[in-house]
Amino acid sequence: MKYLLFSIVVLVLVIGCTPKRETGMVKETRTSMDEKFDPLSLPMDDDVQIPEKVQKNKHVNGMAYDSPQGTPTILDTSAMMDKKVNGFRIQIFATKDREQAYLLKEEALQIFNKDSINVYIEFDAPYYKIRVGDCVTRNQASRVKNIARNKGYNKAWVVKAQVYEFPELLWRKK
Repeated sequence: MKYLLFSIVVLVLVIGCTPKRETGMVKETRTSMDEKFDPLSLPMDDDVQIPEKVQKNKHVNGMAYDSPQGTPTILDTSAMMDKKVNGFRIQIFATKDREQAYLLKEEALQIFNKDSINVYIEFDAPYYKIRVGDCVTRNQASRVKNIARNKGYNKAWVVKAQVYEFPELLWRKK
């Protein structure tokens, strides 16, 4: 009897201490990954160039007048084209209808093309907002708002937005 009781206790201990097998139910944890990053786009050690520290005095049409004599040097405009800063745009229209928004954008492109003013559609659910301009200062935004109102957009108003610092470079690219 003692032997039977002893063997049952040992058997229970052995069964209780063995690791459990998976039952096929896998607990999945999801993490979001930024798949936009491409490590191959990073420069190699021998490709890295450290520019000399240069004081930029004035930017005019992609030229920087930084030398003591005032002679221009060509700037790398590709890096400047995509640089955004805090600024202002002028909202001329908002609609929930996507098709109407894109038609109004095309119309605004034709109207503002003469003045070299960029036109954008920004989607802020549920509205498609048609906005114009890349104004770094409030005074610039007021001037563009007046242009928009003179062109028939009587309800145009200034809104804060991220704008391109050098929008004239976008026009050269087109």
